[in-house]
Amino acid sequence: MIYIACPAKYATGGTELLHQLYYKLKVYTKNVRIYYFGSKENESPINERFKKYEVKYVKDIEDNSSNIIIVPETATNILRNFSSINKSIWWLSVDNYYKSLGNLDSIMKSLVLKSLLILNGEMFKRKVDFKDKNILHLYQSYYAKKFLQEKGVSKSYYLSDYIGSNFLSEHVDLNDFNRKNRVLYNPKKGIKFTKKIISYNCNIDFCPLINMTQDQIIDLCKTSKVYIDFGNHPGKDRFPREAAHLGCIIITGKKGSAKFHEDVMIPEKFKFADSEKNIPNIVNEIKNVFLNYNDIVAKYNDYRNMIKNEENIFEDDVKKVWNKFLIQYSK
Repeated sequence: MIYIACPAKYATGGTELLHQLYYKLKVYTKNVRIYYFGSKENESPINERFKKYEVKYVKDIEDNSSNIIIVPETATNILRNFSSINKSIWWLSVDNYYKSLGNLDSIMKSLVLKSLLILNGEMFKRKVDFKDKNILHLYQSYYAKKFLQEKGVSKSYYLSDYIGSNFLSEHVDLNDFNRKNRVLYNPKKGIKFTKKIISYNCNIDFCPLINMTQDQIIDLCKTSKVYIDFGNHPGKDRFPREAAHLGCIIITGKKGSAKFHEDVMIPEKFKFADSEKNIPNIVNEIKNVFLNYNDIVAKYNDYRNMIKNEENIFEDDVKKVWNKFLIQYSK
């Protein structure tokens, strides 16, 4: 049996990806289940959004060497509950792993707290032993791949993701006829720096994507020219891809996965370090897009084609990972 660990009732891009893996693995085996943790008794752990994946789930795991458990990087503490099962970590992000550890480094400076936490600390249970060769590492982004290499992991395997059919099925006009000179942004990401850009030039129409339905967000992306994202990119984020597919020109910072062309496959001139000295250049680039959208949108063809083909790539990668499981865990 393959168990995919997922927090109960929690709907994010990451938890959807865990369900997508479950759905695609069912092609190769009927013995795959979502293992929901943190669920309440007498309550279904499945979020309404994920019922389309026809989920079969468990709340307990059989700990033996014939089984496999896949956990996201934020739930590595689960692995310590088992001694015999084969273990795999899927690095959907890097930054969120460190967030799940909390302020461990500062706490470690206190010897008293250190001794207490060694005995009782949940954070210590989350720390990964990167020298353990029995753990199979999967990475969703090239940012995570580099992180694993720096930690001394010699073998890891690519398993990325894909955006939903609700975005891919949209008809998109890649011209400026129905598009406004408008910049979209997520106020939950990089807002401190984004506010500086907004205050630098208040003549630009900046629109926060907040308190909207998915249909409203799709309509805004299809009628706007630019989406900016100067927040952290803990993994290969979905929304830049969704906005790009819907015709927005993407302008990002250089944090996390945004540094890697393989993860955010846009021309380098549209990536800026979030430094105040770059704000005039960012604003000028936005204005350039407003004036020359039809020419610039063609520079995003490779990125959009990659996005359209991601589900096929994901299916191929799932097959490869399935074969790795068969080889590594049949020994």
